[in-house]
Amino acid sequence: MSLCLLISPAKRMAEPDTLAPRSVPACVADAERLVGALRALDADELQRLWHVSDALAHENLDRLEALDVTGATAGLVPAALSFEGIQYQHLAAGVMDEAELDWLQGHLRILSGLYGVLRPLDGIRPYRLEMGARLAMPAPAHGCPTPGPTKDLYGFWGPVPLDVMAHEVAMPTLVNIASKEYARAVVPWAREAGIPVLTCLFGDVREADGHLVQRATEAKAARGTFVRWCAEQRVADVGDLTSFSERGYALDEGRSDAGTLVFVRDVIPAPWWLYVLRCADGSLYTGIATDVERRLAAHNSGRGAKYTRSHGPCEVVYREPCTDKSTALRRELEVKGLSRAQKLRLVAGA
Repeated sequence: MSLCLLISPAKRMAEPDTLAPRSVPACVADAERLVGALRALDADELQRLWHVSDALAHENLDRLEALDVTGATAGLVPAALSFEGIQYQHLAAGVMDEAELDWLQGHLRILSGLYGVLRPLDGIRPYRLEMGARLAMPAPAHGCPTPGPTKDLYGFWGPVPLDVMAHEVAMPTLVNIASKEYARAVVPWAREAGIPVLTCLFGDVREADGHLVQRATEAKAARGTFVRWCAEQRVADVGDLTSFSERGYALDEGRSDAGTLVFVRDVIPAPWWLYVLRCADGSLYTGIATDVERRLAAHNSGRGAKYTRSHGPCEVVYREPCTDKSTALRRELEVKGLSRAQKLRLVAGA
């Protein structure tokens, strides 16, 4: 059975140049219409629509003025790398290999107020438009069956994001890990169409009353970690999702049911470590592990990385704690990008 994961975008966005887009958004023409509607508003109206401070309003006014959703005037950035929030930091698409990126492109969709729905490697530009924004439009998105003007983006997009997803992905099950604001744009339409929806929740059990508590920041980190884990495992069936156990989470079967998987964190996960080894020939090797000593033993016994098998024995000359695997992966990429001289300065300062 196939599956499609559904997540929210992030407010914070950037334009890194580390990976080229593989595709373009399906609803670019509708995004252009929304950009035109935004540009028709004055600065005060836009600030009220965006619910932002003066500083953020100025930043997003500049972005709106330069916004070209077609990419004709400037380079586009893959959506999964452009969004910078906590969820995307833990998803860590920037350090995924080709097979993991292939899985993302085939099984993950990102909802968007401006673009409707995005594939992870669709090329986009930074923008500000939440799905809950009350932006009135004279007519709905192309393909929306409801005629006439719309008062907000839920009315503008209608079932179009789901229709696009159904066209792109074999979707016997929609795995919803989006926020309520964004899930509202797709989940009701999916249920109306008879598509099974499985919602995943991540939380702690409150000792005082035994209730499940979802803490906003941790829930975002857990969602991103969950997506990354699915890509690493090449998850192909909803039954595989129950094995998720990162960040100390485990499936709570008592709180779960046919439409909801509840993951509860009752243990603090072991920290991850970035480490640097000095090999027998003086070269340096960088890796990550939860147990550096065990990983060193694996390297020196020939069960570690291919590189250390031919350059050992090795010794640990630097280690650095990281809060979780996503952070460790990003830090590993940073250190591997250093020159040898820079790595030696890092080691010397340990």
